[in-house]
Amino acid sequence: MTAVLALLNCLIYYRFFKKYVPTKYYWLATFLYIFNPEFMLIHSSAMRQSIAIMLFVFSLDYLYQKNAIRYFLCIGVAALFHSSALILLPIYLLGLWNWKISKVQRVIFASLYVSLFLFGESLLPFLKQFINKYFVKYNIYQNTGVTSTGLGFLFLFAMLILTLYFEKYQNQRTSLIFKIAMINFIFMPLNLLIYSIARVRMYFAPATIIVYPFILLNMKKSIGRIILFILLFIFTIYGFFQFFYSDTWKDYFGIYQTIFSAQKWY
Repeated sequence: MTAVLALLNCLIYYRFFKKYVPTKYYWLATFLYIFNPEFMLIHSSAMRQSIAIMLFVFSLDYLYQKNAIRYFLCIGVAALFHSSALILLPIYLLGLWNWKISKVQRVIFASLYVSLFLFGESLLPFLKQFINKYFVKYNIYQNTGVTSTGLGFLFLFAMLILTLYFEKYQNQRTSLIFKIAMINFIFMPLNLLIYSIARVRMYFAPATIIVYPFILLNMKKSIGRIILFILLFIFTIYGFFQFFYSDTWKDYFGIYQTIFSAQKWY
């Protein structure tokens, strides 16, 4: 089962990169997929949701084609594996409207992102109440994240600004991916407030694998591309190694375990 799911995951993401990533940046998409822990590593563990995410990634063509029946069928099947996939149903509206983000909308979106980081704690009681009422089994994930130096916030905020800016250069297909990536950014501050939000954000995070190469492709000055790649490389590798030292994951991923590791044989 594990081998089949791993193969399916590789095939879905290979198809995803082949369709959307510029040829000269296949290597970057592969690098992000492997070394960003929230993709290959987490997906190897969160198997049920991994299948749901794969179905959403697969359905993006139907979203672009405005094929409601096939898109909702994919999301319906995804919800059978992980009920959180139901949040993807309204995303169909993004495929219906082909609009470019205006300057005012960019400012509003960026301001919302910063506001959630600064004042998001006021939403914590409402988020917990919502999860307690509709997603009782995810109560165990209600621990709060922490911030340290704030460099991660600055880097992600810069990537959000670049995403908002370069969206205007995209065609209808890639513009849709950029908008999905923007949803991922909005969930990041909420992710710090309550960990179970990460389960929702996982659906939108793969869009960044497509967006980051396009940002590099659309940057006119080579020095800007070099600086951005260096920062992207540093933060990705830092996050990769930090993952194995975090209190949440080190016991599960720090030592290799098989499916029989939890069994006690007498």
